[in-house]
Amino acid sequence: MIESLSNKFLKLGIPVDQKKVTLDLTSISKLDDLFEIFEKHKFKFDVFDAQYPQISDEGAYFSYSFDKVWKMTLGNHGWSGGIYIIDKEVIINQLTNLTILENKIELKIRNVNFFKQFTEKSDSENFEMNGRLKEIHKLV
Repeated sequence: MIESLSNKFLKLGIPVDQKKVTLDLTSISKLDDLFEIFEKHKFKFDVFDAQYPQISDEGAYFSYSFDKVWKMTLGNHGWSGGIYIIDKEVIINQLTNLTILENKIELKIRNVNFFKQFTEKSDSENFEMNGRLKEIHKLV
C-alpha cells in the first residue's frame, strides 16, 4: 500500500520508503495532512519516545493504529500497557516535540506490533494518558 501512496507523501515533502516515514524539522508543519492520509488508509505506525519516563529503561515504544479513533499501546523491555484511545492532537504534539528534540524521527509503518490481546482502558485511564502525554510533550 505504501508504494501506491508514495506520491502523496512526496507532495508533502515527507520522505518515505517501504518501511518508514521520516519526519524532520521541515515536515512537522505537514502532520495534519499526513494524518489525513494515515486515517483514510487506516495506517499503523510505531515510534520510540525517549521522553516517556520509566523507572528502568529510558523511553517507550508506542504503537498507534487508526480505525475510527486513534488507539495506542506502549511498552519497553519487559513491560507493556493496555490499549488507550489517544486524541489525534496529542499524537501530533508528541511527534512534533520528538522531532524538535531529535531533529529527525522515523515512524515505522511495516510489521507494526499493535498488541490486540491487551484490554482497552477505561475513559478515565484514556483521559489520564492523554494528559500525561500532553504534559511530557509541552511545546516550548
